Amino acid sequence: MLQEFNALCEQEQVKAINIDARNIDPSPDSFTIALRQSLDDSAENSPLEALATSGERCVIHVDTSEKLAPLDGGLRETFLPQLPENVLMVMAGREPLMAWLDLMGARELFQREDYSSASRASATVVLSESDFATAVQAVLRTFIRPEALRNNPLLNSRLVIEQCGVNANAGRRIETLLSLTQNAAESLQSSPRETKFYRVLHRTYFNPAESQELAAEALHLSFSTYRRYLKSAIMRVTEMLWDKEISA
Repeated sequence: MLQEFNALCEQEQVKAINIDARNIDPSPDSFTIALRQSLDDSAENSPLEALATSGERCVIHVDTSEKLAPLDGGLRETFLPQLPENVLMVMAGREPLMAWLDLMGARELFQREDYSSASRASATVVLSESDFATAVQAVLRTFIRPEALRNNPLLNSRLVIEQCGVNANAGRRIETLLSLTQNAAESLQSSPRETKFYRVLHRTYFNPAESQELAAEALHLSFSTYRRYLKSAIMRVTEMLWDKEISA
């Protein structure tokens, strides 16, 4: 199976990255280290970032994937959504039928002009409410640095896909996510009681001051009041986006 898989990759001019799950511990750190070693990459940055930067089409082939059963949830909910568009991940088991299906699936995917985008676009990430809130906070913190959002799980959320479609690339999804976030924040201005929350968000994330202390000063707020408003503002934006997510 592995030899055929590598031959298929070579035929299609796709880089093959092979990881044997029998040789690693079923932990996120061990998996990341194994991936980095397979890339011969000693850099401190994420191996996924290295793959994204290279732009080279490649497939991560995990053999004996049943050994990683304890990581199943983390791989599906965290690792897979972070895969760059030029990377596909194939999980192969030791059962003969499963191995054959993996190979046939790989053949079909290689026949697509944009196999990785098509495969990733079809998978919508379902986040818990707490994970969703964490992801929204990450959007706000990096709002003026959209390139930092390429690994944000909200790019594969229902509310983003509902807006831009399943075939949208990462750039389009980032634009959509930023627009949804800013629109939610701006809607706070329609309520006299919540206008102050928008102002805090604006001076913190959308048109940020050099520090939160300076943002509080520009808004003529004590720092404790500023922090209280900021917490409430983030909560309100998260609530609005969450409502869209569960109703999409």
